[in-house]
Amino acid sequence: MDKTFRAFDPHQVLLLPPSLDDWLPEDHLARFVADLVDEVLDKIFRHAGTAGIAAPVG
Repeated sequence: MDKTFRAFDPHQVLLLPPSLDDWLPEDHLARFVADLVDEVLDKIFRHAGTAGIAAPVG
């Protein structure tokens, strides 16, 4: 199995991607969309659990 590694960049400023919480203002549309998706997914999984349907893991 071949492994793929990212190239080494000694001038890389951040080790991990930054949090969008640090970059987006509180009233940004992306926050609304993220909250909406979370709510919809929660409802789907709750409904699946009460209907006896196994919810996907992951």
